[in-house]
Amino acid sequence: MTLADGKRKVYMLLDEYSSGGIVTPDADIERKMADFFDTAQKQVCAVKPIRRSYTVTRVTGQTDYAMPGDYRELYCVWRDGKRTRRYDWRGGKIVIPLDDAATVEIEYFAFPTTITPDTDDSYEFEVAEDAQQAMPFFVASQQLISDLVLDYSALRSEYNAALAAITPDEPGGVRMRQALFSKGG
Repeated sequence: MTLADGKRKVYMLLDEYSSGGIVTPDADIERKMADFFDTAQKQVCAVKPIRRSYTVTRVTGQTDYAMPGDYRELYCVWRDGKRTRRYDWRGGKIVIPLDDAATVEIEYFAFPTTITPDTDDSYEFEVAEDAQQAMPFFVASQQLISDLVLDYSALRSEYNAALAAITPDEPGGVRMRQALFSKGG
Protein backbone atom coordinates (compact mmCIF):
# COMPACT_ATOMS: atom_id res chain seq x y z
CA MET A 1 0.00 0.00 0.00
CA THR A 2 1.25 3.48 -0.80
CA LEU A 3 0.91 6.55 1.39
CA ALA A 4 -1.75 7.82 -1.04
CA ASP A 5 -3.72 4.56 -0.64
CA GLY A 6 -3.48 4.88 3.13
CA LYS A 7 -4.69 8.48 3.05
CA ARG A 8 -7.63 7.50 0.84
CA LYS A 9 -8.62 4.81 3.34
CA VAL A 10 -8.42 7.28 6.22
CA TYR A 11 -10.70 9.71 4.39
CA MET A 12 -13.14 6.84 3.86
CA LEU A 13 -13.05 5.89 7.55
CA LEU A 14 -13.62 9.52 8.52
CA ASP A 15 -16.45 9.79 5.98
CA GLU A 16 -14.82 12.85 4.43
CA TYR A 17 -16.72 12.53 1.15
CA SER A 18 -19.21 14.82 -0.52
CA SER A 19 -22.68 13.53 -1.40
CA GLY A 20 -21.28 12.89 -4.90
CA GLY A 21 -18.59 10.55 -3.52
CA ILE A 22 -15.65 12.92 -3.99
CA VAL A 23 -13.06 13.37 -1.22
CA THR A 24 -13.55 16.66 0.58
CA PRO A 25 -10.00 17.91 1.22
CA ASP A 26 -9.30 19.05 4.76
CA ALA A 27 -6.03 20.88 5.38
CA ASP A 28 -6.02 20.03 9.11
CA ILE A 29 -6.41 16.31 8.41
CA GLU A 30 -3.83 16.38 5.62
CA ARG A 31 -1.23 18.20 7.76
CA LYS A 32 -1.24 15.45 10.41
CA MET A 33 -1.51 12.45 8.10
CA ALA A 34 2.22 11.82 7.47
CA ASP A 35 3.19 11.93 11.14
CA PHE A 36 0.33 9.65 12.14
CA PHE A 37 1.26 7.13 9.42
CA ASP A 38 4.87 7.28 10.60
CA THR A 39 3.79 6.43 14.14
CA ALA A 40 1.45 3.69 12.90
CA GLN A 41 4.12 2.03 10.76
CA LYS A 42 6.60 2.07 13.65
CA GLN A 43 4.03 0.57 16.00
CA VAL A 44 3.01 -2.27 13.69
CA CYS A 45 6.62 -3.14 12.86
CA ALA A 46 7.12 -3.77 16.58
CA VAL A 47 4.47 -6.51 16.21
CA LYS A 48 5.53 -7.80 12.79
CA PRO A 49 9.16 -6.77 12.26
CA ILE A 50 10.72 -5.71 8.99
CA ARG A 51 13.48 -8.24 8.30
CA ARG A 52 16.49 -7.23 6.22
CA SER A 53 19.95 -8.58 5.55
CA TYR A 54 23.32 -6.91 5.28
CA THR A 55 26.61 -8.36 4.07
CA VAL A 56 29.54 -6.96 6.00
CA THR A 57 32.04 -5.30 3.66
CA ARG A 58 35.41 -6.13 5.16
CA VAL A 59 38.17 -3.53 5.47
CA THR A 60 41.82 -4.49 5.96
CA GLY A 61 42.90 -3.93 9.57
CA GLN A 62 39.37 -3.35 10.84
CA THR A 63 37.55 -5.61 13.32
CA ASP A 64 34.48 -3.61 14.40
CA TYR A 65 31.68 -3.12 11.87
CA ALA A 66 28.66 -0.89 12.46
CA MET A 67 25.19 -1.99 11.46
CA PRO A 68 23.10 -0.13 8.87
CA GLY A 69 21.29 3.01 10.00
CA ASP A 70 17.91 1.26 10.02
CA TYR A 71 19.16 -1.54 12.33
CA ARG A 72 16.77 -2.21 15.22
CA GLU A 73 17.57 -5.69 16.50
CA LEU A 74 19.62 -8.73 15.55
CA TYR A 75 17.85 -11.71 14.03
CA CYS A 76 20.84 -13.93 13.20
CA VAL A 77 24.39 -14.00 11.84
CA TRP A 78 25.48 -16.13 8.89
CA ARG A 79 29.11 -17.12 8.37
CA ASP A 80 29.83 -18.56 4.92
CA GLY A 81 26.16 -19.46 4.58
CA LYS A 82 25.82 -21.17 7.96
CA ARG A 83 24.13 -19.75 11.01
CA THR A 84 26.62 -18.89 13.77
CA ARG A 85 26.97 -17.33 17.23
CA ARG A 86 30.73 -17.08 16.83
CA TYR A 87 31.07 -13.31 16.86
CA ASP A 88 31.03 -10.83 19.71
CA TRP A 89 29.14 -7.56 19.74
CA ARG A 90 30.52 -4.34 21.18
CA GLY A 91 28.58 -1.07 21.30
CA GLY A 92 26.13 -2.15 18.59
CA LYS A 93 28.94 -3.32 16.29
CA ILE A 94 29.89 -6.84 15.29
CA VAL A 95 33.49 -7.78 16.02
CA ILE A 96 35.12 -9.97 13.35
CA PRO A 97 38.70 -11.07 14.05
CA LEU A 98 41.33 -9.99 11.50
CA ASP A 99 42.25 -13.61 10.69
CA ASP A 100 38.62 -14.56 9.90
CA ALA A 101 38.22 -14.48 6.10
CA ALA A 102 34.60 -15.68 6.10
CA THR A 103 31.72 -13.90 4.40
CA VAL A 104 29.52 -12.52 7.17
CA GLU A 105 25.89 -11.66 6.60
CA ILE A 106 23.68 -10.10 9.25
CA GLU A 107 19.93 -10.71 9.26
CA TYR A 108 18.25 -8.04 11.32
CA PHE A 109 15.01 -6.33 12.15
CA ALA A 110 14.85 -2.82 10.75
CA PHE A 111 13.18 0.45 11.60
CA PRO A 112 11.07 1.72 8.71
CA THR A 113 11.97 4.93 6.89
CA THR A 114 10.56 7.96 8.70
CA ILE A 115 7.51 9.39 6.98
CA THR A 116 7.52 13.19 7.01
CA PRO A 117 5.20 15.82 5.52
CA ASP A 118 7.64 15.91 2.58
CA THR A 119 7.30 12.16 1.89
CA ASP A 120 5.83 11.57 -1.57
CA ASP A 121 2.42 9.91 -1.77
CA SER A 122 3.98 7.14 -3.88
CA TYR A 123 5.96 5.94 -0.82
CA GLU A 124 5.35 2.21 -0.25
CA PHE A 125 4.90 1.19 3.36
CA GLU A 126 7.67 -1.17 4.44
CA VAL A 127 5.67 -3.42 6.75
CA ALA A 128 3.85 -6.58 5.62
CA GLU A 129 0.40 -6.38 4.05
CA ASP A 130 -1.53 -7.55 7.12
CA ALA A 131 0.26 -4.91 9.21
CA GLN A 132 -0.49 -2.22 6.61
CA GLN A 133 -4.22 -2.88 6.88
CA ALA A 134 -4.22 -1.87 10.57
CA MET A 135 -2.57 1.49 9.97
CA PRO A 136 -5.50 3.52 8.51
CA PHE A 137 -7.58 2.71 11.61
CA PHE A 138 -4.85 4.13 13.85
CA VAL A 139 -4.48 7.26 11.71
CA ALA A 140 -8.23 7.85 11.53
CA SER A 141 -8.61 7.44 15.30
CA GLN A 142 -5.73 9.87 15.89
CA GLN A 143 -7.44 12.40 13.63
CA LEU A 144 -10.53 12.23 15.87
CA ILE A 145 -8.87 12.03 19.27
CA SER A 146 -9.12 15.79 19.87
CA ASP A 147 -12.60 16.10 18.34
CA LEU A 148 -15.15 16.87 21.07
CA VAL A 149 -18.10 15.76 18.94
CA LEU A 150 -16.92 12.58 17.20
CA ASP A 151 -15.76 9.56 19.19
CA TYR A 152 -12.45 7.98 18.17
CA SER A 153 -12.87 4.84 20.30
CA ALA A 154 -14.59 2.67 17.65
CA LEU A 155 -11.75 3.26 15.20
CA ARG A 156 -9.17 2.67 17.94
CA SER A 157 -10.90 -0.62 18.79
CA GLU A 158 -10.71 -1.64 15.14
CA TYR A 159 -7.01 -0.76 15.12
CA ASN A 160 -6.39 -2.82 18.26
CA ALA A 161 -8.28 -5.78 16.77
CA ALA A 162 -6.33 -5.50 13.50
CA LEU A 163 -3.07 -5.26 15.46
CA ALA A 164 -3.96 -8.38 17.45
CA ALA A 165 -4.79 -10.26 14.24
CA ILE A 166 -1.38 -9.65 12.65
CA THR A 167 0.33 -12.99 12.12
CA PRO A 168 3.91 -13.30 13.30
CA ASP A 169 6.54 -13.72 10.59
CA GLU A 170 7.43 -17.13 11.97
CA PRO A 171 6.45 -19.51 14.77
CA GLY A 172 7.36 -18.11 18.15
CA GLY A 173 7.54 -14.50 17.06
CA VAL A 174 9.87 -11.88 18.48
CA ARG A 175 9.49 -12.83 22.16
CA MET A 176 10.54 -16.43 21.46
CA ARG A 177 13.66 -15.26 19.61
CA GLN A 178 14.54 -12.88 22.46
CA ALA A 179 14.24 -15.73 24.95
CA LEU A 180 16.47 -17.97 22.83
CA PHE A 181 19.15 -15.32 22.39
CA SER A 182 19.14 -14.35 26.06
CA LYS A 183 19.71 -18.01 27.05
CA GLY A 184 22.41 -18.51 24.44
CA GLY A 185 20.25 -21.11 22.66
